[in-house]
Amino acid sequence: MAKFTWSSDLETGDQNVDYQHKKIVNYINLLETTLKTKEAPQSLLKNIIFGIIDYAEFHFTDEEVILTTIDYPHLQMHQKAHTDFVEQIQKLKSRFENNEDIRRDLHLLLTEWFKSHINQEDKRAFAFIKTAKG
Repeated sequence: MAKFTWSSDLETGDQNVDYQHKKIVNYINLLETTLKTKEAPQSLLKNIIFGIIDYAEFHFTDEEVILTTIDYPHLQMHQKAHTDFVEQIQKLKSRFENNEDIRRDLHLLLTEWFKSHINQEDKRAFAFIKTAKG
């Protein structure tokens, strides 16, 4: 699996949100490094998984506050995407707690969902903000 490289085409135009996205990319890349070994220490995986969950929930809340403030017309759809993602992560966390090796599944979910979400949902939302601000 390849390292997730942040690039300008992932930028939303909001410095705070982009900074938060970069932190999530760091978690993804930390997880990717564990894939290079047959077995990664459980404590490291636990820190990564719980870190991703905690930070994603923080980020989603922050993003949703911004979108609520500007009366974003697709807010409910955006929130549902966040909720669905957290549910998927929670399912993987449960598998991890049952001693399954979820590294590949988690990495795949994070990289695919994250790129897709930024390029579709976040960019649309932050383009709306830019237009609304004039």
